[in-house]
Amino acid sequence: MQSLLQSSELLLSTLHEQLAATKATQSTPLLQSKAAIPVCLEHVRILRKHLKAYRNVPRDQEIHFFRYIKPQFVSQYLFHVLQYRLHYSWPKGDVETEQLYLEEELNHIRRFFKKNHQFCCYYSADSIYLDNIYFLRGQQDVEPSPEHLICGTDPSFNTPKDLLVARVIANNLFRTYLHEQLVQLQSSKEKHSRATPASGLTWTASKSALMEVIYAVYLTRAVNGGNCEIKALATVICNIFNVEINYNSIYDFIYHLKLRKLEPTKYTDQMRTCLLQSYDNQTEKPDKSRYGKL
Repeated sequence: MQSLLQSSELLLSTLHEQLAATKATQSTPLLQSKAAIPVCLEHVRILRKHLKAYRNVPRDQEIHFFRYIKPQFVSQYLFHVLQYRLHYSWPKGDVETEQLYLEEELNHIRRFFKKNHQFCCYYSADSIYLDNIYFLRGQQDVEPSPEHLICGTDPSFNTPKDLLVARVIANNLFRTYLHEQLVQLQSSKEKHSRATPASGLTWTASKSALMEVIYAVYLTRAVNGGNCEIKALATVICNIFNVEINYNSIYDFIYHLKLRKLEPTKYTDQMRTCLLQSYDNQTEKPDKSRYGKL
């Protein structure tokens, strides 16, 4: 009969194989993490059954199990929950908005490690002098924590700190994942910057005036026969004129334009007036040196 540690290690290998297979069938990180969560929970359940099949587990094996093995299973569950929540709540906006979102997630992790600094130092230094308290069943946890709600409060499957170890591992995995997402965003930002180089032209009127022009172009279906989103149109025009704008606020600009009862088309009226004055004053062919090459 295999030992507890041997059977647990084999089960862990099976978990990693099934996670890889599950993710290969899904197209997005959101769907991958959603599919991975029940796989992780099922393997934690099987691990619990494995442990209950062994009676009188030696103390050194029990400590090893709760310090190193069980946290590997639970950490995979926690990591995929974090990943799922990240992509489920991912903001719709520009790269800067997405970067701020990821930075705030990293701040949550920093606060976690700061709060648990003493234990993290103990664990990362491979200290063992408190293992009899931290990783043996039946011990009183001096600092009960909500992590125990993850796997229930079954005293035969929990020790004071094994679930905290799982959170440490999961947060390390999630921190690495967040940094990878930031690198991808930065790469996308640089690629977009190279694809749309600055024109050297700067819009010096108000942003409201520019939004009035963009909205008018959008409504007149002057681009792609009207088959384009206003965000895409605003992105191109704002890039040409070096205007920074939060693209989530486009509809706020449009809403405020509609609220202007006295001058709802203030800037486009000004454009029309300037055009008509130019036509009235222009009696000869335009001077090319004034307008530049067309």
